[in-house]
Amino acid sequence: MPVARTKALLLTSLLLASAPIADSLASKPAQQWRDGWGLAATSLPAGSDTPATVLKLQPRGQNVQVWAEHGAHGPHLLRLRSRAGASDTIAPQQRLISGPGRQLLAELPAGPAYALELEALPGRPLAAAAAHAYALPFDPAAGVRVHQAAHGSASHHDLQNRHAWDFALAEGSVVLAARGGRVMATHGSACCPSRVPGDGGNWVRVEHADGSMAIYAHLQPGSLQVRAGQAISTGQALARVGNTGYSTAPHLHFAVQLNDGQALRSIGIHMNGPQGRLQAPAGNAAP
Repeated sequence: MPVARTKALLLTSLLLASAPIADSLASKPAQQWRDGWGLAATSLPAGSDTPATVLKLQPRGQNVQVWAEHGAHGPHLLRLRSRAGASDTIAPQQRLISGPGRQLLAELPAGPAYALELEALPGRPLAAAAAHAYALPFDPAAGVRVHQAAHGSASHHDLQNRHAWDFALAEGSVVLAARGGRVMATHGSACCPSRVPGDGGNWVRVEHADGSMAIYAHLQPGSLQVRAGQAISTGQALARVGNTGYSTAPHLHFAVQLNDGQALRSIGIHMNGPQGRLQAPAGNAAP
C-alpha cells in the first residue's frame, strides 16, 4: 500500500500563499492507519482521532515558505518533493521531527507554480529492532486462535503487514499492550466494517523504546482508552476488539513495524503464549 501523501499547488500569488492548501488527511481513505499520518497532542481525550499533518504556505518577502504543521508524538520522517509530471520542480527535502509543532521544509521563489507532495513516515529510521519477547495483546484465558498469520494472502502480503497477526476474538474483548511504550496516534471514529483493502478501522499506534512500533487495529467504536502522547505499560488496556475497517468478523490485527528510511516494514517477532513461544503457520484467511 502506498505511503499516505498530502498535496499542494503553490500558486504564484502571495496573497493566497498564507492559506492552508493541503488536503487534510482526515478526508483521505482510512488505509492511512498503517502509514501513521497525523499524531495527536496530549490534550486530546482518549478515543479522539489524531489530527492530520498539514502542508501550509507562508509568504516571506519575495519568497514562499513551505511548512508542515503536525501534532506528532514520537519521531516522524517528513519528505517534501515535486509531484510526478510537475513542470516546475524542487530538490527533495527531508526532515526528521521529534515532537509537536511546525517544521519549515523549504523556502521557494514566489514566481513559479509548484505541485508539491509531502510524505510522512512514523518512527525514526532503523535497520533492525532489539530482540524482545512480546506478551499476547489480550487475555490468554480467551483462547488463542490465529485467524491469519504471516504472509496470509488475504491482507498480509504487503511490506507493512507481511508479519502481522490476526487474532479471532469475541467482540468487546479487551485489547492489551503487548509491550510498553508511548502512544503515537489513535483513530476512533470508524463505525463499522468496510470493503476497502487496508482500512484498519479504529486503531492505536505505539512506539517502543527501541524505535519499533506496534499497530493494534479493527477496534470497537467508542472503546479506545488511551490518547496520543500517553505512556503505557505491558498489559495495559488500550481498547476493545471490534469489527471496523476491512474486516469480515471481530478480530485484532497486530503488527510490529520499523521505519527503514524508505517505508514502513513489518518484522517477525517473538510472542509468548500460554504454552511458550507462539507459533503459527503462514496461512490464508478472510481479514
